[in-house]
Amino acid sequence: MTMNQQELMFNGRRLEDNRPLSEYRIQQASVVHMMIRNPNNIVVFVKTLTGKRIDLDLDICDTVKNLKHTFGAVSCHWRSPFFY
Repeated sequence: MTMNQQELMFNGRRLEDNRPLSEYRIQQASVVHMMIRNPNNIVVFVKTLTGKRIDLDLDICDTVKNLKHTFGAVSCHWRSPFFY
């Protein structure tokens, strides 16, 4: 298993590689969950105009239409997202 296939979660948040553990308030005896990602999946980060970031898990074969549908299902009230 490669590092790219590992996904770490703590308190419902995806842990980003370059952030310090203290930012997530991980302490002694905290439980961090590791998931193994499918190599055909990608994570698309959607940032809304309000500054909210939404992480979408997609298959590399998904279409733009699928991306729009997935984003709409997660958050239908944000109308003008941009990607970064």
